[in-house]
Amino acid sequence: PPEFADLFSFAFQSWVMNTWYAVDGEGDWFSVWEGCCKFHSTVDVEYNTMPFYLQYWPELARLTLDEWAAHERDGVMPHDMGMGFQVGRMQYPHQMEVEEATNYVLLLMAYWRATGDADTAKRHLALADRLMDYVAQCDTDQDGISEKGTSNTVDQGSAAIQHGPKQVYLAVKALSAWQAVAAMAKAAGDEALARKHADRADLVAATLRGKGWLDDHYVVALKPEA
Repeated sequence: PPEFADLFSFAFQSWVMNTWYAVDGEGDWFSVWEGCCKFHSTVDVEYNTMPFYLQYWPELARLTLDEWAAHERDGVMPHDMGMGFQVGRMQYPHQMEVEEATNYVLLLMAYWRATGDADTAKRHLALADRLMDYVAQCDTDQDGISEKGTSNTVDQGSAAIQHGPKQVYLAVKALSAWQAVAAMAKAAGDEALARKHADRADLVAATLRGKGWLDDHYVVALKPEA
């Protein structure tokens, strides 16, 4: 309908006016400002835009995945690559360790499945392993669900929803990301790595089934153990 066409056109032009595409001696560079915030290539925002890239210009997805990879430090994927006219380090005031790690892994998986570019998936497999190892370390009681690093992108939510431990939202993302690493590792011929991440996914699934399901819905967060 015309109303949808108008909204889609407005959304597309809003995205275009915030994009950056630069070329120098080192190659191409692509980034998108997060609207009025002007953070460069915010991982949780681009997570929602990536399906558009995969349909119309998959190279933008590959460039972004490569650029993010260069900013990872010790298993932590930063929220952004800079702000305004400065690129190089994260400018958001705090990390979102579990969410951005799982976002990256799921986007890498989506890119691989959409394009068939197994080389890029294999090239970033070690990074995906490090990111999800860090997520595993955020699970302090070994039930598969994170107690640490749980700040997320629900900026308008309550403190419990945005920062609370044992969030089911993040648990589902982690489960999916561990399954994704397992699939990429298996495709790369690394059965041991695939088994490690598949076992982690199974652990989360078992905890969600046993403690997170209330007859007709999942809880927002599990109760911390006494």
